[in-house]
Amino acid sequence: MRGDSKATIDYEYKGTLFQLTEEEHWRGPSTYLITDIKKHSEEIEFPAQANYKQIEKLALSDNSWYGRENKKEYIYPGVKKIIIPQNLGIDCLENKTFPDLEEIVLSPAHKDYSTDGKMLFKEKGTELFLALCAGRQDSVTVPKTVKKLSNESFQNTRCQEIIFENPDIQPQSYTFEHSTWFNSFKKKKEPIYVGNTFYKAFDDKPLTIKPTASRFFKEAFSPHMPRELTTHIIPPLNMMRGSHYRYDSRGCKILNLTMEKKKINWNTIASWSDLEAVHFTGHSLYKDIDGVVFSRDGNTLLYYPRCRQAASYTIPEGTRTIGRRAFSGQEYLQEVFMPGSVTQIYQGAFWGCAELAQISLSDNIKELPDATPFQPGGVFERCPRLKKILLPQNLEHIGAYTFAQCQSLQEITIPPQVRMLGEYAFMNTRLRKISLPKALSFVGKGALLFDAQDKPIISAYEGTARGLIGAIEAVPPDLTEGTANLAWHGATIRLLQEDGSLKDEIIIPESLKRASGLYIDIAWNQESFDYDEYDSCFEDIADAREKMDFAIKILSTQRDIADTPYEGYLKRMGSKVMERLIDFCPEERVVEFLKYEILSKAALKKALKLCTAKSYNTAAAYILNLTGEGKARKETAIRI
Repeated sequence: MRGDSKATIDYEYKGTLFQLTEEEHWRGPSTYLITDIKKHSEEIEFPAQANYKQIEKLALSDNSWYGRENKKEYIYPGVKKIIIPQNLGIDCLENKTFPDLEEIVLSPAHKDYSTDGKMLFKEKGTELFLALCAGRQDSVTVPKTVKKLSNESFQNTRCQEIIFENPDIQPQSYTFEHSTWFNSFKKKKEPIYVGNTFYKAFDDKPLTIKPTASRFFKEAFSPHMPRELTTHIIPPLNMMRGSHYRYDSRGCKILNLTMEKKKINWNTIASWSDLEAVHFTGHSLYKDIDGVVFSRDGNTLLYYPRCRQAASYTIPEGTRTIGRRAFSGQEYLQEVFMPGSVTQIYQGAFWGCAELAQISLSDNIKELPDATPFQPGGVFERCPRLKKILLPQNLEHIGAYTFAQCQSLQEITIPPQVRMLGEYAFMNTRLRKISLPKALSFVGKGALLFDAQDKPIISAYEGTARGLIGAIEAVPPDLTEGTANLAWHGATIRLLQEDGSLKDEIIIPESLKRASGLYIDIAWNQESFDYDEYDSCFEDIADAREKMDFAIKILSTQRDIADTPYEGYLKRMGSKVMERLIDFCPEERVVEFLKYEILSKAALKKALKLCTAKSYNTAAAYILNLTGEGKARKETAIRI
């Protein structure tokens, strides 16, 4: 900021009256800044010192960010020549300040700058700092030694033509601001090239890049993006993201690539959110079929444009591979048909397809690959409308995150050959039930972490699907272990025998402490389900009603409860357990509980009334036998 509140003096030097402002330095003596020129002629020679104090630099431009409404314009018309001493800082020198300047005389010993009289250079002549506003009216040639143009280089200049001897010269964002040369292109809406750099486009009309161009300036398409671009070089990722990221422009819709051999990173092209078609002219590695990109031999589908407005697409017969992120982010496709020739799909092939609801996969696909930290994106991850998918019958592996965040997926059949489910394969889907095949040997962490309101039901064969409990109860990847208990939820595992018949239903209590889930995990990961380990989690069920139902469920196995965690609980809670059995369970379950003979006489009498009221006659008779009343009634009947 300018030091307007500091002490100022007027100082006349060689016919020019300067305003000097004192600048204090805590480590050394104070100096002066030149903050205004009150009187001048066509030639100004700047002083190196005043009153025995060094003059540090020119400060004629008010560049403060505050109080802009009161900013003063420092403009000195009529000055044609300036003379600059050795140690004077001139970083703020601008053409706007001296609009009629034709010549600069600079001390040869100046530590930062050099000049040819008409241009001011930095960095030992490799950077053009300033081309004088009135120094050359028609044509300016930038020497070959110059590699960089500063922001101030051609601002407010009047030259009609600029010639760049160094084709690799690097311009900046404001290098040509308010210049006659720049404004002439802008008025005619002609694109600008600076050396071999494509610098600026001024409308969204179709654009063909010159063969001599080798790169794009970072703001070449701001704010105007061509609707159709024909080019032999690919613009950087951050330049071509289209209208989703740019509020004042439509994105490029058609891309015509004219290079012949260069390998293309299709992840970069995939980020062009408004692209509808890509076309090639004789490329040795790629071709397009109706705007969709394939390898030259047609074996691999590499890229399907994100903004291609078709509701369905049939992959051509003969295609063998769907490339990584080939359909990623597609916004219109609702249905995809895949021929039997396809044998391989790469990571993220259909990641984030917003409207995809149905897809038929080739039966010759054996693997849906894992997403990894180095190659993120499950094959169908984040397809929010995906409802129907028929998995290949020969499928053996469903990889990590394959169907993660598919929030409309409510039903799926796992093929019989599948041997592994990867981590978070079905995370946050709407699945309520799923049947796991006998061939399944391992289930990854969080693979069955459904986003279900009801407790999910998973059918699995005994001795298979190792890791199943961790697949159901994993901590989501975006949570820390400190919040793990928040993610625990109840589930039911239908335990199947070798022939597919139901052996038991294993309950995962919703109110169980996460740490106690270890017992269920150990119980499951055995050749046969270990009920002794399973029993160990009973005491850590927090909800009283759920704990009772858990105990009732154990009774259905007709196990010996002696010396188990259930024995004492059932003796204490026997009466309430019996009430719940009579209210919600079939009569045979009530009889099974009575056979344990753990109810007191008072509890049995109460149970007798409830059984009689519900017409559970067999249970009532059993209670009468337990209390002795049944024998007494029989003897009375005989006597009568």
